[in-house]
Amino acid sequence: MLLKRQSLGTKLFLFTGSIVAIFFGLNVHGPHKVDAAAARCIVAAEEVNCRDYMRDNGLTNANFSGGAGPQVNKCYVFYASSVGAGFVEASCNNFESQKSSVCMDGQTFQYIDCASKPPSIFPGGAGPIKGKCYLVNASAVENVCKDLDKLKKDSARPPSLNTGDCKDDILNKENCGIINVIVTGVRILTSLVGVVVVVMIAVGGIQYALARDNPQAVAAAKGRIVKAILALVLYLMIFGLLQWIVPGGVI
Repeated sequence: MLLKRQSLGTKLFLFTGSIVAIFFGLNVHGPHKVDAAAARCIVAAEEVNCRDYMRDNGLTNANFSGGAGPQVNKCYVFYASSVGAGFVEASCNNFESQKSSVCMDGQTFQYIDCASKPPSIFPGGAGPIKGKCYLVNASAVENVCKDLDKLKKDSARPPSLNTGDCKDDILNKENCGIINVIVTGVRILTSLVGVVVVVMIAVGGIQYALARDNPQAVAAAKGRIVKAILALVLYLMIFGLLQWIVPGGVI
C-alpha cells in the first residue's frame, strides 16, 4: 500500500511538474499574445508584440518615446527616418487609424487621432499618408516623428526646467540645461569680478592720492592697482577660454 501511494504521489508530482514546465516554456520562448492592457505597437500597418519586435530587431527601451520602453496601456507607431528609428507614442482612442499615421495637436502637444481631422488640412489635401507624422494646428504640417516626441516631453516640463535635454545636434543654453546653468553662473561671476576690480582700483587711487611723499604708502597703492589689473586680465583669459569651450558661448 505504501509503495502504491508513493507511486501515485510520484505520478502526480511528475504530471504537475510537466504542466508547469510546458506553461513556463510557452511564456518564455513562445510567441507573446497581444494583451489589451499591455503596450501596443504598430509596424508597417500591422500590430506586433512590442517586446518580441524589440528582441528580433535589436531595439532597446531607448528606441521608445520617453526612453523607458513600452509602457502599459500606451500605443506606439514605428518610424524610420534619416535621424534614426524607433517607436513614437500615438493615440489609443482609435488604434486602427494609427496604423497609417501619427498626429499631434499643436496647442496641447497631445497625440490625437488623424482620422478626426479633415483630409483637406493635410499636405496635398488628400489626408494623412501612411507612416508619416504631423503637427496639427489650423493645418497639418509634416514633421519628423522624433521631433513630435521631443515637443511632447518639453511641454510636460515646468517652465523653469524647460531648458532642453542636451540631445540636439547643436547645443546651447536654450536646448541644454547644464549649459544654461554654466552660462548663468559665469554671468553672475563676471558681475562680481567687475565690481571687485573697480573697487580695488578706486581704493588704490585714493591711497595713492593721499600717500604724498610716503614711499611705502605709494608702493602699497600701486601694488593694489596692479593686482586689480592682473586679476582682471586673468579673469578675461578664463572667460575667453569658457567662451571657446562651452557650446554656444557664455555671452
